[in-house]
Amino acid sequence: MPIFEELKRRNVVRVGIAYVVGAWVIVEASSLILDIYEYPGSVMRLVVALLALGLPFVLFFAWAFEVTPDGIKRDSDVDRSSQPSGQTGGRLNLVTIAFVVIAIGLFAIDRFALDSTQALQEPTEASVQPEYDAASLAQQVLEVNRLRDAGDYPSAFVLATEIAPVLGDDGFDAAFWDEISQITDIASVPPAARVYRQPITAGADDWEDLGTTPLSDVRFARGAGYRVRLELDGHRPVEVLHTAIVGLEYFGIPSLNPVKLDLIDTLPEEMLRVRAFTHDLVDYDDFFMDRFEVTNRAFEQFVAAGGYENSAHWQQAFVKDGATIPFTEAVAEFVDKTGRPGPATWSGGAYPGGQGDYPVGGISWYEAAAYAEFMGKQLPTAIHFERTKEFFRENSWLVSPRSNLESDGPQPVGEGRAMTTTGLFDIVGNVREWIWNESGTDQRGTTGAAWPDSAFHSSWIIPKSPWDRDATHGARLVKTFDDEAKLEKLRLRADPEFRRDFMSETPASKAEFDIYKRLYAYDPLPLNAELLWEREDEHWVRQRVAFDTPYGERGGAFVYVPKNVKDVAIPILVWPGSGYLSMKSDAQENWIATFDFLVRSGHIVVLPIFMGAYDRDDADFSITHSHLLENAGGTQYRDIQIKWMQDLSRTIDYLETRDDVDVARLGYSGISWGGQTAPIALALEDRIAAAVLHVGGLWEYFQFLPEADPINFITQVSTPVLMLNGQYDIVFPYETGQIPMFELLGTAPEQKKHYVTPGAHIVPRDILIRETLDWFDKYLD
Repeated sequence: MPIFEELKRRNVVRVGIAYVVGAWVIVEASSLILDIYEYPGSVMRLVVALLALGLPFVLFFAWAFEVTPDGIKRDSDVDRSSQPSGQTGGRLNLVTIAFVVIAIGLFAIDRFALDSTQALQEPTEASVQPEYDAASLAQQVLEVNRLRDAGDYPSAFVLATEIAPVLGDDGFDAAFWDEISQITDIASVPPAARVYRQPITAGADDWEDLGTTPLSDVRFARGAGYRVRLELDGHRPVEVLHTAIVGLEYFGIPSLNPVKLDLIDTLPEEMLRVRAFTHDLVDYDDFFMDRFEVTNRAFEQFVAAGGYENSAHWQQAFVKDGATIPFTEAVAEFVDKTGRPGPATWSGGAYPGGQGDYPVGGISWYEAAAYAEFMGKQLPTAIHFERTKEFFRENSWLVSPRSNLESDGPQPVGEGRAMTTTGLFDIVGNVREWIWNESGTDQRGTTGAAWPDSAFHSSWIIPKSPWDRDATHGARLVKTFDDEAKLEKLRLRADPEFRRDFMSETPASKAEFDIYKRLYAYDPLPLNAELLWEREDEHWVRQRVAFDTPYGERGGAFVYVPKNVKDVAIPILVWPGSGYLSMKSDAQENWIATFDFLVRSGHIVVLPIFMGAYDRDDADFSITHSHLLENAGGTQYRDIQIKWMQDLSRTIDYLETRDDVDVARLGYSGISWGGQTAPIALALEDRIAAAVLHVGGLWEYFQFLPEADPINFITQVSTPVLMLNGQYDIVFPYETGQIPMFELLGTAPEQKKHYVTPGAHIVPRDILIRETLDWFDKYLD
């Protein structure tokens, strides 16, 4: 009998076909199951290999044995008259058909049902994780660390967030994330608001969905700016900068977290809520303020409604040259270029074509007040306007560069996306905005700076005649909820702050300086130093020491001794910011982030406990910087300034008694207040070998007595000085506070440096660390 016929007779062919079809079913089913549980591909390969190895055994079994009603028998022992092979073949055909049906079903599920499910669950393009091979992934990890080490935390954060899911458990640790980012919870009132965010540089519609409130442990890259938007059905959306949510408690500013959302009927669409505040011990309610400056299109409503003819809107008396003039005579002056009622920038009773969304300009204070009356709102007071700039001192670097400043003309409101932390647009730049308050003689205040102004004008109140209709004059309105008696307290005269022009002043001569210097001198006396306590940290030991001061009190200092130095260390003397005088507990170390890197790099860091700080205050805790500056030109400030300087010098006396410091290489780190007082410290203390001034400058707002005025010491400084500043600092403005200090410093030109960052009253930490350590390495090593 031919071999093929014999294979058919013994059902070997049918068994082989059934086995192959059955194996196909097993492979399809295994593939689905393994995909669901995400088993590695090696498991699937093992299944296929086992099935392939089983085929020869199954074919041999079919050749050698036969299935009969009496069981499995050898083929040679089977009675052929009963035709068992034919019966077995029929059963095998049915089994094969069943396997084929099952296989087709599994194929359909795999190719259609699961594909549809995956399509529904497909992540958005922005969230799809890229694929990396081992080499490129390692390269990306190295790049993340390079960006981190270079201080480019925003870029490091973006890349690390992208590759972290790929790395899994072998990814970045908690310390890494804490270094490049900060976390916060996000809450809202009411809850369940949808939260979105975008980098400050992103496009208008490029938002990342974070989920719904309350949210926990949301990370934001350090040194980056984000807009955060909250939306809830039936409520007005709220948009803020993330720092309002993360908070700036470090600067004494509480966060806006939880974010309050108003019902649509409560908050007008064009306005936003500004939180309550206290001024001169009086509590004021939340108020609403226009999100944008009043536009030409909005002001057109007033003109079209006959606002210039309706005296009901003009509630304020018209005073000119000391005399009150009637309504008709006054409004006759408020005409456009063609003599029709309207702003001075209009023509033919209409605004320039295509400029409906531009801020209205060329309106007097009287017109702004009448428009406010027409809208059922008010002009803001100086205090209201200042409250809208909450956080601006710290966030001006996010706002000012996007604001319309130092340009050729106005631009549509919101075009530059110059949003403040609280959600207002163009609060700086574009047009100056009228405020309610009188300012100067027969004048009213304008504020916010205009397109021709510089960034340092942003905090100025500039008095103008209420009749002045310059193109740079516009308005923004508020809606308040306080009674008239309380509001009158905010409507008092708001004169411009006193400002000095340091470049026009003449510093003290050497002979005059020698006289002032003697006021700070003291006779040698015993220190009577003692260690009060020491507390151990991961990287240093913090000590509090006490010693006698020249003025009869017990002073002292905090000393941070690094653990990684076994020999003599180079000391750094730190004069921190004015908030230091508000510290009342030994546990408070609010300034640690400004010098911790110095300790970790091996320096012993010393902070004098200045009079007024911690327990060195009077019973009323009155020695705060803001309290003393209320009479900066008085003798009290001068006398305490002398004591502060003696606290500093006495601390150096103490350092000279320690055998773990090299006082001959003493550095000085002056932070804000410590940068402003640095000319006095550096001119009087020749034991200081090099100095870094972190956001320091000359204070244009205060006139001190000559013997306490830094300008009379500044030319006598010879110490190498590095100034680190923010270009948009409103405490020490670049043009009026920083440049004069740098120019007047008596230090040799080659030994002084002014490093300016695109920041505010704080320098990015990576730049602070790099530049400070490089400077001290250069002049102390």
